[in-house]
Amino acid sequence: MLCPIRETYGFNLIPKAAVFSFSAVFQLNRQLNNLIFTFSTQRAYHFCHGHLGLEQGGFGVICPGRPCSRYVRLEKIMYFEEETFEQVDFSKNRHKKGAYEDCIFLNCDFSTSDISEFNFIDCEFNGCNFSMAKMNQTIFNNGKFMDCKMLGMAFESCDDLLLSISFYNCILNHSSFDGVNLKNTTFENSKLHDVDFTNADLYKSVFNNCDLHNATFINANLQESIFKASYNYVIDPDVNRIRKASFDLPGALGLLAKYDIKII
Repeated sequence: MLCPIRETYGFNLIPKAAVFSFSAVFQLNRQLNNLIFTFSTQRAYHFCHGHLGLEQGGFGVICPGRPCSRYVRLEKIMYFEEETFEQVDFSKNRHKKGAYEDCIFLNCDFSTSDISEFNFIDCEFNGCNFSMAKMNQTIFNNGKFMDCKMLGMAFESCDDLLLSISFYNCILNHSSFDGVNLKNTTFENSKLHDVDFTNADLYKSVFNNCDLHNATFINANLQESIFKASYNYVIDPDVNRIRKASFDLPGALGLLAKYDIKII
């Protein structure tokens, strides 16, 4: 939800109640040649003097002039665009909080690091280690993870408002997606042992050739999801929504696990 924004300091900004993608916000920021800020609160505030904000976290753009600090505490962050980071050890070198757009991360180590309130927009992560990383209010918007090690990650702590991710050849063992909106998410050739999907919204998501050994599905929305060549999953149709979901054999036998029967 965006608060009304008016024409200020000679810039014709944004119509009232407009909704913008992050890329549009960045474009606006570049046009104004101003600073990008994050909001340190999850509450909705009234923005004036050209502030642009989301109801839950996110970015703000501020026009030249005195900021309205009485409405929201602002924090300057770094902005990176179309850069490649290779073999960077984020676990040892604490990088400043930043916004990364269209960036590529190759064989970087984020394990046990604190990337809370970092913002990753349209970024690719290849061969990275995120195990046990702290991600409070971290934004992954259109994030693509390939060949990544992601043990024990708590995705429910990320900013859920614009969360959009996909996984290819990743190890996600012992991670949690409790209550996370995962609509249209792709999991491909990935290992998901002991992953928690309790209350997750997996509408139209795809599990392609994934190992779901001991994964937890309770009160999950699996409607129109696709389980193709995936295995070791146990899903109780009585406690999950599976209308129009697709399962193939032999994986589909996991739908009958609670009945303790043999298929011959």
